[in-house]
Amino acid sequence: MTLRDPIYLKAKTHLSDGLDEGRWRPGDKLPSERDLARQLLLDRNLVRHALMALEGEGRVMRLDRRGWFATPPRLAFDPVNHVNFARAARDQGRDPGWQSLQRDMVPAPGPEARAMRLPPGTPLLRTFAWGALDGVRVYVEETFYNPRLGPVADTQWRGRSTTEVWEEDFGIRPSQRNLLVRPVRLAGEVLEVLALAPGAPGVYIRRIKVDEMGNVIEIDHEYWRFDAVEFRM
Repeated sequence: MTLRDPIYLKAKTHLSDGLDEGRWRPGDKLPSERDLARQLLLDRNLVRHALMALEGEGRVMRLDRRGWFATPPRLAFDPVNHVNFARAARDQGRDPGWQSLQRDMVPAPGPEARAMRLPPGTPLLRTFAWGALDGVRVYVEETFYNPRLGPVADTQWRGRSTTEVWEEDFGIRPSQRNLLVRPVRLAGEVLEVLALAPGAPGVYIRRIKVDEMGNVIEIDHEYWRFDAVEFRM
C-alpha cells in the first residue's frame, strides 16, 4: 500500500490477509466494525467501506442484525440439469435445510396466467419457501402450479420434491424449458427472509416446467444470495 492508495485499503488488506491466513475460517463471525476501527485506528465508515468491497468480491457476507461473516464455500449448482437442492448440498458435504412459509391459493399473476393459457385471476396454488446451507438461509423459492392438471393443492408433499409429486401422484414427467438466470438486487419479502440489508445483490432463476404435451405445469422463481452459489454447466 502506498501513500496514494485510499485509506480504506488498510482495513481491506488486513481483512484479506486474515481470510487468506485462516484467521477467520468460512462461516466465522468477523470482529464488529467498531472493534476493527479501534484496532486499525480508522474511522468506522472506512472499515465499512472495506467490508463492503470484500462483500462485492464474495469474500465476506453481512447478516442483518448479526454482523459480518467469512463467506462459506459456494454451492456448485447446475440449473440446466436441475437436481434436488438437498441432494446437491449433501453431495458437496453441506448441511441443507428447507422450510415452507406459505401454501395458499392466489389469483394468477399476469405472466403465469399467460404462460399457462389461463384467464387472468384464475386461482393457482402458490408456495413460498426458503432453503439454507449450514444454518444460513441462501435462497427463497416462489412456485405457481397449473390447476388444470389435478388437485395439486390437496396433495401431501410428505418431504418429496415437486418433481416426485408430479411423477408419483399424477404420472407426469416434468421437463424444463425457457430457463432464465440473471443478476438482481433483492427486495421485499426476500430480503426479510434471507436477513439481508436493502439492495443486497442476488441471482434470480426462473424455471418453466412442462408435461409431455408441452403444457406448462409449474413456474418456479428462485432468489439466491449471490455469494452462496456458482453455476457449472
